[in-house]
Amino acid sequence: SSEPAAAGGLAAVLRAAAEAALPPVRTLLGDQGLLPQQALGILGFVADVLNRLLVSLSEPEALAKFSRLKLSALRKKVTHKPKHAEAVLKVAGFSLPGSDSEHLEWGPDGPEALAAALVVQALISQVQDLAQKQGVRALAGPLGPECISVRSLLNASFGGAHLLEPRIQSAAQPGRSAVGATSPELGFLVRRAWLREHLPQLATAQEELPSLFEPAAIFAFRQRSAKQAIFKAVGEARSAQGLGDVSRLSFSPMLSELAQLAAGAELVRLRKPEMFRAPVATEPDVEPEGGTPA
Repeated sequence: SSEPAAAGGLAAVLRAAAEAALPPVRTLLGDQGLLPQQALGILGFVADVLNRLLVSLSEPEALAKFSRLKLSALRKKVTHKPKHAEAVLKVAGFSLPGSDSEHLEWGPDGPEALAAALVVQALISQVQDLAQKQGVRALAGPLGPECISVRSLLNASFGGAHLLEPRIQSAAQPGRSAVGATSPELGFLVRRAWLREHLPQLATAQEELPSLFEPAAIFAFRQRSAKQAIFKAVGEARSAQGLGDVSRLSFSPMLSELAQLAAGAELVRLRKPEMFRAPVATEPDVEPEGGTPA
């Protein structure tokens, strides 16, 4: 079949992207002029740039915005050795257009650029996970292209990217680009318009009873229970697919948002169960053949 060949082709693309990405990452982590926390901060900045880009792939306006990065903005954020950030971004698919020396630009949009961005994002996620679990001293350990695979892409965290477009900001600023409506630093995966189209009852409940979907001490027990139930369900699904590493789920802000959403929906179900009942289909008003009987 074509599936093994496709899988082999993907593995080769990821390995090539990893081989290109590793040298500047190793150089950054090995720079004796940087504290480990500073090196992690530079990688965190790059991850934020890639987060905004990757969650904008289906939004042309937002993608056009986040595909360009001012070098002055980069140097303002990364004040110490910004060249490291530039180098890592360049292996993630960014480049300096010939006619513009003030911006880094990602693209052209295609498999190679996407693979480069995903690989760098997964690599940064692994470095951050290593530092979190084993301490910053572990950053001196070996990194090789074999550490990047389809599984590592699925395990990658997306930093501060949000699950759901904010309700108030999106309503107050309908003209802004979708990702920009959240924050200049973050993106989101699910738009309100999508939620209204595919889960209209949940969208209506959030609009009419917004306080039930916000963290509150009075609902803390139910929110914790929802979070535990969701982490358990996702963990079991990951184990069934051989993905493993369930412990990292506790650090996922998107799963925390999903748990909060589930807790709010349960509170709505208890208070106003009719909001989640399926609408009753009405019989069409059709006259019997032959006209109305006398």
